[in-house]
Amino acid sequence: MRTTEVFEAVTFPNASEILVRRRSARGDMKVLARIPRNTDTPAPLHEAMITALHHSRWQAVSPTFLLPGEEHGTAASGVKVEVASRYEHPADPDAAIVPLTEDHREALTDEAVRSYTQIDEPVDGLDDYSTAAAGSLIWDARLLPIRFTGHRDRCGDLVRAHTVADTGLWTPAADRATDLDNHALTARVLWQLIRELSD
Repeated sequence: MRTTEVFEAVTFPNASEILVRRRSARGDMKVLARIPRNTDTPAPLHEAMITALHHSRWQAVSPTFLLPGEEHGTAASGVKVEVASRYEHPADPDAAIVPLTEDHREALTDEAVRSYTQIDEPVDGLDDYSTAAAGSLIWDARLLPIRFTGHRDRCGDLVRAHTVADTGLWTPAADRATDLDNHALTARVLWQLIRELSD
C-alpha cells in the first residue's frame, strides 16, 4: 500500500548538490538533505546521482526518471529517484572516528563570516562560537549547542550533528555526507546543518 509520504532525490545537470526531500500526499515538500555532487564527472546524470547517494544515508528504491526542468524553474531536465533511509544512522557500527581539528574549526568560522557578511550581519565574535576539543567540534551561539563528530566507513565520510536531549546527553540529530579531508566543503556542510537545526 502506498504511504502518504514519498522520499525522493532530485538533481539537475548544473547543480552541485542533490536534494533529498519529503513529499506529502497533498504535494507539500520539505528538503531533508543536500548531498554534494561532483559536476566534473563525464558520467550520465542518473549515474552521478546514484554514486553520490552511495555516500549518504539514502538509497534508491525506484528506477530513475526524467524530471521536467519547469518543475524547478530551469530549462534543463533533471532526474529523480525515490529513496529510503539506508539505516537509522548511516555510519557502520565499526566506522572509524575521524577527529575534527582546528583546521575544520577555522574553516567553519570562515564559512560563518562569509554567510553573515552576505546578509550584512555583524561578524564580531563568530570565532568564539566554535571549539575543537577531543576530536569533536562544538558550535555554541548561545541558542542551540551542537556537537559535530566525523566518521569514515565503507560508504565514505560523514559528519554527525548531536544536540542535547532532555536527558542532558548528546543525541544524534542529523548526518551529512562530506569529504573530511576537504575543510572548506566540510565547513559548508557543517554550516548548513547549523542553519537547519537552529530554525
